Amino acid sequence: MADEIKCDACGNMTQMGRMLCLHCGEKLHTSSADKKKAAKAGSARARKANPLAWFFGLLVKAVFKGVASAVALVVRLVVFALVIGLCGLVVWPVNLDADAGGEEEVLKSRAKLGSLILAEKKNEAGKEVFSEAELNGYLSALVEENRAGGGGDQLQGMEAEILESEIVLNVKTLAGPIPMSMTLNFYPKVGNKEFDAEVLRARIGHMPMLGPGKKFVQDKIKVIFSELKEEREVLEGLESITLSDGALKVIN
Repeated sequence: MADEIKCDACGNMTQMGRMLCLHCGEKLHTSSADKKKAAKAGSARARKANPLAWFFGLLVKAVFKGVASAVALVVRLVVFALVIGLCGLVVWPVNLDADAGGEEEVLKSRAKLGSLILAEKKNEAGKEVFSEAELNGYLSALVEENRAGGGGDQLQGMEAEILESEIVLNVKTLAGPIPMSMTLNFYPKVGNKEFDAEVLRARIGHMPMLGPGKKFVQDKIKVIFSELKEEREVLEGLESITLSDGALKVIN
């Protein structure tokens, strides 16, 4: 009787494991306890009928269950590693192989910028060549002036690498307590009293930014330079910018 279930419709007993009553054909309503009991009874019958097949079936089931658990664990570990790797790329700062300028280069760059400003005011032609060291000296001075003027410590540094085909600008900031860098590869475009840039690539840390991400980096760097009134006026008044490795030539 332990292997039978009572039909609710006709009251007769039917062998456990069947879906329909053998006497009236009604569906048998089995509880979870009954199902477990039926499975246990079926397993006992299979064990008695063919012990070797039952053992191998149990072994295969255990192996498949172990493999599924191992695969799920590997997938979790891979996803975790990818997330950690992406975060690492974002917070891994970029350092350019650029010539850093000192106090002498700062003075030279300021004198050349002053010459361009004066030429612009007099409506005269001006021409200057800025070395990479002079440009970086000037950028470093801007960072220090920002701190001294109460701009805070969010802006940590700026540097540029001048190549024949592009300028690589790297801005180091703080995102809360975490140091980060934003890098923009661009080619300057001037003319008609406007200054623009053709953005070639953008990165946050070592993570390349595409589409909206590239625009995000571009907008963030634009905000940093938006307060530089005199420098912006000079850039907007330029007629041409010519790049060479380690220097840029400007004409207004």
